[in-house]
Formats: sequence, structure tokens, C-alpha cells
Amino acid sequence: MNAKSIFKRLIGILSGIAIGVIGAMLVGVTLAQTGSSALVAAPQSATAPGTMSYQGRILQVNGQPYTGQGYFKFAVVDGSTYYWTNDGLPSATPPFTPTNPVTITVNNGLVSVLLGDNTIPNMSPLSAGVFSGQDRRLRIWFSQNGATYERLSPDVQLASVPYAFNSEALAGQPATFYLDASNINTGTLSQAHIDATMARVSQITPTVWMNAGAGSGLDADLLDGQHGAFYRNAGNINAGTLSQTYIDPAIVRASQITASVAAAGFITGGQSLNASNITTGALNQAYIDPAMARLNQVVPAVAAAGFITQSAADARYARINPTTQQIALLKWYGAISTTQSNIAVGAGPTEIAFDGFNMWVGNSNSNTVSVLRTNDGYHVMTPTVGYYPLGMAYDGINMWVANAGDCTVNVIRASDGYHVMTPTIIAPCYPRSIAFDGVNMWVVNPWGNNVSVLRASDGYHVMTPTVGNDPYAIAFDGVNMWVTNDNSGNISVLRASDGYHVMTPTVGNDPRAMAFDGVNMWVTNRSIPGYVSVLRANDGAQIMTIPVGADPRGIAFDGANMWVSNEGSAPNYNVSVIRVSDGYHVMTPTVGVYPVGVAFDGAHMWVVNNASGTVSKR
Repeated sequence: MNAKSIFKRLIGILSGIAIGVIGAMLVGVTLAQTGSSALVAAPQSATAPGTMSYQGRILQVNGQPYTGQGYFKFAVVDGSTYYWTNDGLPSATPPFTPTNPVTITVNNGLVSVLLGDNTIPNMSPLSAGVFSGQDRRLRIWFSQNGATYERLSPDVQLASVPYAFNSEALAGQPATFYLDASNINTGTLSQAHIDATMARVSQITPTVWMNAGAGSGLDADLLDGQHGAFYRNAGNINAGTLSQTYIDPAIVRASQITASVAAAGFITGGQSLNASNITTGALNQAYIDPAMARLNQVVPAVAAAGFITQSAADARYARINPTTQQIALLKWYGAISTTQSNIAVGAGPTEIAFDGFNMWVGNSNSNTVSVLRTNDGYHVMTPTVGYYPLGMAYDGINMWVANAGDCTVNVIRASDGYHVMTPTIIAPCYPRSIAFDGVNMWVVNPWGNNVSVLRASDGYHVMTPTVGNDPYAIAFDGVNMWVTNDNSGNISVLRASDGYHVMTPTVGNDPRAMAFDGVNMWVTNRSIPGYVSVLRANDGAQIMTIPVGADPRGIAFDGANMWVSNEGSAPNYNVSVIRVSDGYHVMTPTVGVYPVGVAFDGAHMWVVNNASGTVSKR
């Protein structure tokens, strides 16, 4: 660029000041010689600097170099578009003049500045995107007094050096692109570049074929030459004695019993401790707990209802020693009774749970629980609980009641209504539903989009797994907890042992209550017309979608059929009874107004009628 030609063009324009842009943007070898420079590519694995060196000269009209303060404005443009200005505040229309100048001290006509150095007032940083196109020019404005500016002409054409800003890209891609192995889409990695310790299929397959079979050491089912099933039979453990260290301390030792008997003044010799030695007479009924049923009471009732006998039920469902599968199923007999009755409870009943003897009905509008004897509906007691009770679950000793209105859970002893403890749920909370996994209680919190896991023995807060939006209900399948997410249209399946998120099956709109049939999880989808989604528990696959009544809410399993309460089935409010084996609609018994919660007592199904303030026993 010729300084004299510029000087002649600007005479008389800037009040006695002429500007020469001499060596303003030099490239290649000239750049190194003059000291003018642009952004140079950074060393490998480093980030390119965001500055660009600019040098120029300012001459007065008399040809003498100018010395003093100079006010400069800079912009990178392509003629019709701007890509950068020194203050980041260009005008909206060409020539895109910046608002604020950069003040530079001019010494003997020399102007030198690092464009993009944001430590300089009114200087915004440069980025690689500024130089992403081929046509880029530097536009300059100058003022001696900071008030009147003159645009220098022509714009300075930028050469290739500024494109060092793009040094972080390889073939047009940023460095992070090559951190994803899936972006390597051609070629084959040579074995020479793979660690020699890596085995190939061609090495493993012949060995497996050669040595496969029992006793080869490759049969995972064998342990010391025995199949895994061999160790399921306790009779095969034929040596040694199990140390008391590994026996539950709740197990009573013979030494404890003998000492207690002796201390109580009983006779010794072992005769009185052996029931088989009582050979005559009969124990008076006065000394037998009145809760104990007599054979002459049980047998006719069982025979009349068509149920299986108690001993057969114990054998089938292992009631003597319940398992987690029983806790998940919440069932005893596969039967349906034709007995019908409606029993009055408190205001606004919503949910219901069974403790093995009585039904517990949460009255959300009266902050109480109605406890009803299942054989005749007799009102046993009415414990007071927290504000707005909703979900309930039984742990084998106590009934747990989730109080949505005050973020608490009341733990009530089922035998007498004694208030054991009141664990608090971590805010934000609205405890809505609750389920038991055999060790811990799981409490659903819609406001926190999580589940509070409380240890049943002492109410200790174990963990708080996160689930979907607005979780509503929870159910246990013997291994995992299933949580319906009302506003997400899906279910969060959490491993009960550690809260690990196993899967998130998708279901229909507004998934609400759930029940487990031993193989599949049944989910009510609250809509009109209503339906139930049936999901396979082991993988979440949807195997059936069964139509039911309007706005289905609660659901419970009787061992053979699913009972679904249809809250919106006005005017004849009812329950859809669906056979689990094939989805066949068995019957539609009528109940009270707005049926919601459902529970099974082993013989009858109990349906809570929210607007009627009653429970229908069917």
C-alpha cells in the first residue's frame, strides 16, 4: 500500500490530518520483518489466541508523522455484512460504524494495536467464526478529537494469516468431534495397532470347541463338578455346623429357653416342654385366643365359598414364610365373592389397604383412618393422622399413612392403633402414594419428582431416587419398584435394593394406579374412554391394551382377575373385572359414587367411593 497516494486522497477531509495505512496487514515473510502479525496457529492440543496484530501510520498534510492521541474504530466486514466490531455495538446498517472508539497513542505516526485484546477498553474479543468465509476486510475510522470520524478508504483486504483462528478445526470439525469413536466411519484398525494381550475370535473359538462340555472348566453351571441346582437342596449340605454368628439374633437358643423355664419355676425333666406328652384331656376354649378360628368355623365357610383350604393356600402361596413376591402380589386366594354391602366411613375416602385382618380407609377430608373388620364391616377404630391422608401400605406390623398436606408419614400399629412414629419427608413434598418392598417403605413425592425411601424398622431416610414429572402411584414386583409419572406418560422402574434406574417404559396418557399379577404390571390410564396398559415386568414390553370404563383410577388383583375402579362411569358407577390370563372382561359390578381406591382381603374386593363416603364390599 502506498502512503503518498492515501495522503493525497485525504487532504482537506480531516481538518489537516491525512492518514496512510502503511503495512496495515502484511503477510508471510513481510509480516515477520515489519513486526505486523495476525493470529498464528497454536501448538498442538492448545487453544489459538484470540488477537490479531495491526500496524499503520498517520501522516499530517504536510507529510510529517502525527504524534498524539488517536481515536480509532475497527470492523471486520465483507462489504454487505459485518462480522466483528471493536466494541461489539455496530450500527444496524452499513457501514456498520462501532459506537465506542479505541484510544491509541500515536508516536511519530506509528499506530500499533492488538485487535481482539479485551483488556483494552472498548475492545471485544475475536473468534474463529469471524474468519469462516473467504472475503474479509478490515474497515477503519479515525478521529483526532474523538468527535468527528472519517472512514479510511479503501477497506484493508485480509490475507490468509488471520485464518489461524480456525486452527482448532480439522477438516472443518472441532477437536471434540474426534472424541467420539462413532465418527470414525471408514477403514479398519490394523492388528499391529491393537494391544497384543487382546484375544481374537479366531483364538477363542477353537479353544471353546475343543474343550466344551461338562468337566471342561468352561461350563458355568458346574461348581466342584456339581450343577448349580445341586446347591438348592439343603439336604446336600452334609458336613459342618453353622456358627451362631451367622444366625439372626432374633432366633431363640435352647440355652435361653431352658434358663427361662427354670427361672419361672416350671417342672424340669423335659416332660412339660414336649407337647406330644400331653396325651389326654382337652384345652378349654377359655384359654385359647378368641381370634383363633375353629375348624368347625373355617371348613364350612371355605367349602361354601368354593375356596381352597387353608393348608392348600399355605402350600401354594407360602403364607407361613412370606416372600417379596407375595408382598408384591398382595393376594391370597384366586376367588371372587358375590356378597355385596356398602359400609360408611369418613369424609372424602380415597385410598385403602389391608393388614391381614382389617381394611384401613384413608379419609382425606377428615384427617382420619377408618379401620373395618373384613368379615362383617364392624368399625374397629378411627386413628387420627396428618393433614390430607392419601396413600397407605402395611409392613406386617404397622400401617403407614402418607399425609400429602403436611409432608409426613404416620406409622400406626395395626393391632391397637398406637402411634409408633411420624417420619418427615424432605421438601418439596406432597406424599401421594406408598409401597413396601419387604425392608423399606417407598413414598412418592409429586412436588419433588422423586421417591423417599424410609427404613420400615425405624423410619430412617435411606435414599431419594429421582423419577419423572408428577409421579402419582407406586407398586412392587418383588424386585423393582414401578412409579407412574402422570405428566410424562411413562413409568420409572427402580431397583429396590439400591434405587438404580432400570428402565422407563412408555404407557398412555395420565398413568395412575398399578397392580402386579406375578408376571405383568397393570397400569390404569386415566382417560375417557379409559383403558389399562399391561406391561411385561422383566423388560417393560407392552403386551396388551384393554378397554375399561371411563376415567379408570384404582386397581387390585384377586389372584385371577384385575379389578379396575372407573371413577368417571356416571351415572352407574362401576368396576371393570378383567381376567389376567387373556384380558377377557368378566363382569362390571356397580359401586358407589366416584370409585377410587381398591383392595382385596383374600375373599372380597373392597372399593372406596369418594363422593359417597362409603366402601363397597364385593
